[in-house]
Amino acid sequence: MNLREKKIGFVVALDCPYGGNLIPSLEVLARQLREHYAAQVFWVFPRQSHRDWLERLQQSDAVYFTNPSYSQSREDLIRIFREVRPDLVHTHFSHYDIASAQAIQHLGLSTRMVWHLHCVTSYKVGHGWKGKLQTGLNCLRLYRKFGWWGRKAHLLAVSAETARVTSLFHLWKWPSLPEISHQELYRMQFPQCPVLINGMDMDRIRVDGERTLQPFTFLSFGGREEIKRLDLIVLAAQKVRQRYTQNFRLLFTRGIGTEEMLHRILGTTLPDWVEIVPETDDISSIFLQSSCYISSSTTETMSMAVAEATLYKIPVIQSDISGTYWNADRPSTWVFCNGDEEDLAEKMWQVMCVEPEVMQKRCEETYRMNCGILSLDAWCAGVTAVYEKL
Repeated sequence: MNLREKKIGFVVALDCPYGGNLIPSLEVLARQLREHYAAQVFWVFPRQSHRDWLERLQQSDAVYFTNPSYSQSREDLIRIFREVRPDLVHTHFSHYDIASAQAIQHLGLSTRMVWHLHCVTSYKVGHGWKGKLQTGLNCLRLYRKFGWWGRKAHLLAVSAETARVTSLFHLWKWPSLPEISHQELYRMQFPQCPVLINGMDMDRIRVDGERTLQPFTFLSFGGREEIKRLDLIVLAAQKVRQRYTQNFRLLFTRGIGTEEMLHRILGTTLPDWVEIVPETDDISSIFLQSSCYISSSTTETMSMAVAEATLYKIPVIQSDISGTYWNADRPSTWVFCNGDEEDLAEKMWQVMCVEPEVMQKRCEETYRMNCGILSLDAWCAGVTAVYEKL
């Protein structure tokens, strides 16, 4: 596809007080498309309260809004696409995927679509007849999405695991996935769904502030507790405190179920070695008071938090899942067995025992290794290459 003077829409299912890493990344991509190809970029979001990042986008591009209920966004997308008549629509965060395809079909447009898959795609649920029934329903839902409505879409995944699963449904293949190692998975190629790791907005990474070094602080970001499994960190920390005299604390950002989990394990009054703080777009204020980041998730696509931690030059302890495997071999990374609080406790102790000078050298080396693959220029080049192959 020749991108010269094309109309390109970023259709983003994001309703959040801050734009995180994605919006600045797309802003860089939009600027490059305008400068290099004289492209006309427009944006679509769900209708929401005033946002500073939205105001910033409106200064350079057209910004449209849909019904905040994604299930009712189809008619708004028809109205927007009828007005703009886009050459390319690039969706993010899944909620607009099918509605965009329906709007394009309704209008009879030849618009190309890229569905950017940021989230984990899974279909297996539990055991027994109820689990099998739910698994079957999930398969039907995914065949409908990727096999039918996505048959003309070009898929782009953040992780190899997501690419592997969605490719099957996109091609109407039976979803039978034999167990393979993380290493084997990352060597696989998925022509129907190429993999592109997220780039990082380096302007958000400010490492020149003063670090709080004492006490040793383990950081983790809250989210959906059943996935993030911050309870493992608390239970592992209790084991470390029982066995050793090392002083340390846990720092959590507030997520869905985080406070309830902490009170369930630790009681009504939290001990002084546990702190919970609100979510913020100012990640520097959190990373600069942290000594080590822990990713205890049972599943991830990539984990922006792990990437950010390495760029703030602090060590990472991560579960052995495929989504974060890209960072597993770094010199300042410790990997624990997924779901194993005993192994996590051992890794927490090991990290605290490393001499500061040695740890600093390891973190510097990890920083150098990750800067290249996480650069926004590399990410923008990857996305543009996908566009040009359409």
